Amino acid sequence: MKKKIHPLFFSLSLLTFAVNANEPVYRTNLKNRESGKEGIQNLHLGQAAIALGQGAIENANFEPTPTTSKTDSSGSFGIIEVIPNFRLAEEYLNGILQKNNVEAHAIVKSPKDYYQQLQKRNGFLPRLAERWHLYPQIEGKTTKKLIFYNLTPKYCKKCDLSKLPKDKMILFMWEPPVVLKRMYKTKILGHFSKVYTWDDDLVDNQKFFKFYYPVLQPMLTDLPSFEERKLCTLVSSDLKSSHPLELYSERKKAIEYFEKVQEPGFEFYGRKWPEGLYKSYRGASPDKLQTIKNYRFSICYENMRDVKGYVTEKIFDCFAAGSIPVYWGASNVTDTIPKECFIDRRDFASYDELYAFLRAMTKEEYNGYLDRIKDFLVSDSAKLYSPDHFEKIFCEAVRSE
Repeated sequence: MKKKIHPLFFSLSLLTFAVNANEPVYRTNLKNRESGKEGIQNLHLGQAAIALGQGAIENANFEPTPTTSKTDSSGSFGIIEVIPNFRLAEEYLNGILQKNNVEAHAIVKSPKDYYQQLQKRNGFLPRLAERWHLYPQIEGKTTKKLIFYNLTPKYCKKCDLSKLPKDKMILFMWEPPVVLKRMYKTKILGHFSKVYTWDDDLVDNQKFFKFYYPVLQPMLTDLPSFEERKLCTLVSSDLKSSHPLELYSERKKAIEYFEKVQEPGFEFYGRKWPEGLYKSYRGASPDKLQTIKNYRFSICYENMRDVKGYVTEKIFDCFAAGSIPVYWGASNVTDTIPKECFIDRRDFASYDELYAFLRAMTKEEYNGYLDRIKDFLVSDSAKLYSPDHFEKIFCEAVRSE
């Protein structure tokens, strides 16, 4: 008499076979993970911050190449895994750790390296398989910290971060809610032991800690004269958001105003703008600083307004290019940057008023702005935005218990 096979047993057998069919690949990946043989991403952190400010990092592709981690026999060298959603140089991070005498080795991982392990399992069989540990397990024993740079909507929605040990989890929130809204949900932030943010309203120095964008740079030396510069520019991608505090639409209003008054000294640059729609559009800029240095003023709007502490590379790029920023963004920007160094868009009731102010500025007044900017760039306040200051914060995060 033939024995009957129970449907549930048959289904579980198929599931087990399917998972085990991929096991050799997984075991190789796990072995590489624990020995640190994962990617070098060749982009300096400062450049990554610039990419962040342009809102262009969410879809960055990672192509890891092998490298070797260091672990001594006593285990004093812990593995620090950094998971950014933009390109980040592994060599740069390890240079920071070595410079600050931190006994750890950083490995840069792609978010997709963790996605299969973290994704939520729906249905009886997937959950049962997970309970029986048929899916790849998550973490090597040598990993001391898991440091995420941003969390994409896909991660927030489809991944179960509770599968990772909270005491090892650290998050650096680079983007504002206009770009990564889900990252700011209380449930998501609850998975991390420490969160580093630019948002002054969140900082409590218990779980939430302050960091500044590491974007300080000196002013260029080969600057055109006042007479050689055109009036005004704007460098930004054409982006959209439904967030009530977004400033993407305000950038468009500025462009449309200068087009309406047919100002010959206005030109703008960036990606994703429709060809032929604007007469003043000059395409993507190959070098932002070398572009904006040819203009007296730059429309410098952050991605988001009226939030405390959100000061990115945008205003510092203007300072470095000797182009006076027309700034709109952080509500408390003058806490760290003197008001005399920029033109505050909030001081003008209309673009007519702003336009008249820009056109009326004399050479002497303009050079006064440049002198004040030069003084600021070497001040203690400006050093908050230096790479050295960020490096200290990063090392504190690595050392933290």
